[in-house]
Amino acid sequence: MDYLAELEANISYDDRIIINNRVATISKEIEQWDFCDRNRFVIEGINALTATRARNRELASQSFLEKCVFNLTGKNKKMQDAINYNISCALYSAYRAIKQCAERTTLSFEMMAFINNKLNMVSDRAEEGILDLASKLKMFVRQSRNDYINAAARLDQIEQDINVLKWHSTVEYQLFQGCDYFDLGIAEKMICISNDFYTISRGKWSYSDVLLLKKALDSVGIRSRDKIIYKDIIDAVQKNNALYDRLLEKIDIAQPDECTPSLCILQEAVKQNHCDKIAEYADSNFSIDVNTTIDSFDFVLGLITELRILEESKKRWYAYQREQKALLEKQKHEKVLEKIKSDLRLADKYYRNGCYMEAVEICEKYECIVPDVQMDIPIRILADAYANGKGVPKNISVALEHCDFGIELNNAEFAKIAGDMCYANDMKERAYEYYTKAYSMGNSSVLYDIGWAAYKGEGCKKDYKLAEELFMQAVANGDNRGLINVGMMYEFGQGRTVDLSKAADLYLKSLEAGYTNANDRLNAVNEKRVNETKLLSYVTLFDVNYKSTGSLYSKSCIDNKKVTNFIHEFINNYGPSEYDSIESFKKYLYDSLIIYYDNTMFGSGDTGYIITREGIFANDTLVEGCFYFKDITNVSLSIGTLSNTIYFTCNGNKEEISFVSDDDVAHRIYDIVALLMNMN
Repeated sequence: MDYLAELEANISYDDRIIINNRVATISKEIEQWDFCDRNRFVIEGINALTATRARNRELASQSFLEKCVFNLTGKNKKMQDAINYNISCALYSAYRAIKQCAERTTLSFEMMAFINNKLNMVSDRAEEGILDLASKLKMFVRQSRNDYINAAARLDQIEQDINVLKWHSTVEYQLFQGCDYFDLGIAEKMICISNDFYTISRGKWSYSDVLLLKKALDSVGIRSRDKIIYKDIIDAVQKNNALYDRLLEKIDIAQPDECTPSLCILQEAVKQNHCDKIAEYADSNFSIDVNTTIDSFDFVLGLITELRILEESKKRWYAYQREQKALLEKQKHEKVLEKIKSDLRLADKYYRNGCYMEAVEICEKYECIVPDVQMDIPIRILADAYANGKGVPKNISVALEHCDFGIELNNAEFAKIAGDMCYANDMKERAYEYYTKAYSMGNSSVLYDIGWAAYKGEGCKKDYKLAEELFMQAVANGDNRGLINVGMMYEFGQGRTVDLSKAADLYLKSLEAGYTNANDRLNAVNEKRVNETKLLSYVTLFDVNYKSTGSLYSKSCIDNKKVTNFIHEFINNYGPSEYDSIESFKKYLYDSLIIYYDNTMFGSGDTGYIITREGIFANDTLVEGCFYFKDITNVSLSIGTLSNTIYFTCNGNKEEISFVSDDDVAHRIYDIVALLMNMN
């Protein structure tokens, strides 16, 4: 007794009648189904037929068996309790359904090629009975395909896609990664041509177009009966992941699933490095033996069929979304809306109590109708869930997509939320874009965030002036976080002249607003103010008593021509530091200058150094560059016969500045330098 007869013997007469009637009904209904539904049904049947017994237990929950078998469970209680009996019914119904679809010429030419290809690749580890069923069905499908070809050949007129015709005539000259198709390996040729044919035919082709596809393969050196080992295609994709991208190029498809085994296996090949794992994946999930030899033409037909199934699925998903929205729009009445609002309030409660999956499930159902219910709970929860991996895998890109949906609805708060997400994930430029977007939409709560970006130069150009304006605007709106930052600008001379009194006032206001970290800065600035008083006394003493001594100039007797020459020469060598322009840098030096020393032989002023509150700016034969007091240690003074020298260490390097002056002036300069080092 063969396996089919054995299956029939195992199934009760009544259940066989029910299955046969159901299959007959479906085989008629399928003629009215679209391409996607029809082919998914057939592929699900093939999967059910060729799967191992263990895999069939898993398939028992899927749509094919629901259509052909599970409607029996309500009438026959024993089927709910006997898994093996249920699997027998599944195998029997799968065989009968596919056979009837072929008999009624419901299957397209490429689908019959797909079925033939899948049956050829059934794993040798499948049960003997399944192999027997596959062999019987393969013979029948081949005969059906032959009948299809003969019928097509008798047509008086054959419609051809003009674009496919043009492509066929030039395909051998197409390029992939700089190589002619003709010079590519067989796997690369098959993948490139599959994508070309699919995109040029726009996913819809006639039998005559398929014949042109066969000729196109022949023109690049692949005859329709040429064989290729499935594993060789997988190896090619593993070695060159760009092949998988090439296969999907310009095609918007859904995620590959059990009805698209080749795309699933090739996608897995991109992820996995080990061939053994790919082979195990193909066998356990699709009962496919990757060491099988297959017809190259049949494989290409299978690929384009899978691409069309997934593209149609994606289109249907979009259509479903539109239909759902239209349906909900039709049902706009108080009762429906109140029920939705009640569910969303429940979702909010779930989320706050840590029941993330339940909340996400409700929100995904209702997110598309947020404008109708005037509640942003779904967007807020889904954005936070994906940003933090609560109830769903963490995915910042998806979280931002939900925020973008909120922004499209003119909710500026989601621009702020998106900015915070980007900033937390070190995406500073995108964070700045979202913050500025939020502000342009009227959300003033981001003033501090934009100010902080300008203050730190994160995502935009550093701009202390802009940062101060934004911080103070935020303060005017009740956000006092920026007070301490503006205080630091006055304390450290960031974009402005140092003003310790103003800094202390800002720190005190920040402290009064509840920001206790301002206390440390207030203490530090008060100490600086004491030192500032001391510095003022030193500078005043030098300015009043010494004014100009040799080549040394105090602030009250600056030689403008010499200083200008020095600044230009210094800028030519070192640039204007962090300042925007020569003029701003020049202004800084003039405003902050304490001592200028001209070390030019003929007094032109282009070499020497300037001492400011922040550092020593030198362009001299012994020392060159910017030496900031915050980086200086170990200051000492050496009194010489012809000149005096101040030695110091900056960033671990020993440096010195020399000048001609009497000993008293040298001590005054040393006192100033040592004090400025301590102040910074």
